[in-house]
Amino acid sequence: MACAVILTAIRIEYMAVRAHLSDLGEEIHRNGTIYERGKFSIDGQEWEVGIVEIYNYSTGYDTIHS
Repeated sequence: MACAVILTAIRIEYMAVRAHLSDLGEEIHRNGTIYERGKFSIDGQEWEVGIVEIYNYSTGYDTIHS
């Protein structure tokens, strides 16, 4: 299964991405950042997608390096 992480800057973007995911579950990074992970299906392909709304560089950095 392919995978991707999507970082959003504002809530409306986060909710728009989230609306396209199924089987959502919450995960907590060791630094306390809360992520959601779900599945996105298109044209017979399924992606595992992690999403997080970021407010500063360090959260984005932690996401990329997790």
